[in-house]
Amino acid sequence: MVIYDKRFNGISEMESFISERENIYCEQVKTIAKLIAQDKRIKIITLCGPSCAGKTTSSYILEKTLEAISGIDLKIISIDDFFKNRDEVENQKNPDYETIASIDFDYFKVCVNNILEGKETKIPSFDFVTGCRKEEYETYIPHEKGIVVFEGIQAMYPEITAILPSEQAVSIYIDILEDVYAYGNLFTRRELRLFRRLVRDFQFRDATVEKTMSLWKNVVLNEKQNIYPYSFGAKYTINSSLLYELNVIKKYLLDMLEYNSETLALRNEIEQKFRNIPEIPAELVPENSVFKEFIG
Repeated sequence: MVIYDKRFNGISEMESFISERENIYCEQVKTIAKLIAQDKRIKIITLCGPSCAGKTTSSYILEKTLEAISGIDLKIISIDDFFKNRDEVENQKNPDYETIASIDFDYFKVCVNNILEGKETKIPSFDFVTGCRKEEYETYIPHEKGIVVFEGIQAMYPEITAILPSEQAVSIYIDILEDVYAYGNLFTRRELRLFRRLVRDFQFRDATVEKTMSLWKNVVLNEKQNIYPYSFGAKYTINSSLLYELNVIKKYLLDMLEYNSETLALRNEIEQKFRNIPEIPAELVPENSVFKEFIG
């Protein structure tokens, strides 16, 4: 557990602390990128972690670092883009967006095989607002000196790793790895990710607070069944905790939680837990921060 009770004397101290935490996070990713670059056999990276751990931004930092140090051409592919259309999932007896059954696994295997064989492949794109896969696919031709990053909660599912040649693939696990006791209240690592997801889904996925909370039970169950048991098999681990995010996300959470019967209890709980936390303006968060995934 981390004890966090930082007090700030003006904007400059806020900026300094944010910079310090961002550097700690980025150095983890850059160190891993350098180690991966040394193994010329690697063709695929699987970047896995539970919901809102920070997978997307980590993959972009990997991309920039690998290109800078060794000229490796990195292609990032989100496994989320292989989701089946929402109506197809919801027509199932027990709809669940977290398991392997929610993605078009047959087509995912086709893409993996094409990439490993150096063949042109068509990469899908999923629209989370409409809940449908877009009609246009991206054409991707593997580069001779290239690596593909498959990022997503499913990236270390046994079904996924089973179709990847072990000598050509390496796995990275990312998560908030510590609970935080901040300003007199305990914030668990899962709770921190829930706050991230509430804000992200509200801002970018057209999801109400009620909708996100209704899905959270399945999210947690899937983490226990399909993510955490396999996380120990990852070769590298990244801790995406930023600490200062509590100071920034406070305003987002309170602004989106309206005073209505369905969210009142959650709002009261959040107001109580965040009451002593000083706010940091969101504009101080760097554009390349992992936290931008959630607040925009």
